[in-house]
Amino acid sequence: MWESEPVQSMREWRCFILNHQVLDVRPYKGDYHIQYDSQIIDQAVAAWSEAPSACSLDIGVTSDNRTLVVEANDGFSLGTYGLNPYQAAFFHETRWREITEPYFADHQIVAVHE
Repeated sequence: MWESEPVQSMREWRCFILNHQVLDVRPYKGDYHIQYDSQIIDQAVAAWSEAPSACSLDIGVTSDNRTLVVEANDGFSLGTYGLNPYQAAFFHETRWREITEPYFADHQIVAVHE
């Protein structure tokens, strides 16, 4: 766990990252007048070279107008914050397949026929 200095967050968003690309950015807290610096998101995505196939970066804009990464999360159990349902399903499926791939690579899948 990393700890940083306390800041006053004015607005926060969840950035959904799918295969190292920003899928969507959804607001979840704060004053709707405030906007983030998209370059910070791009830099954070680029810096997280070993990110899971589906993950999130939560960002916030502080009272002194800095855009900061608040936290990063694995995509396997995130809330969708209004993400398009099709995108949300694909997002979660992508991560689930990545998590379970090692198991199914070593175990035969049995199909049940009627």
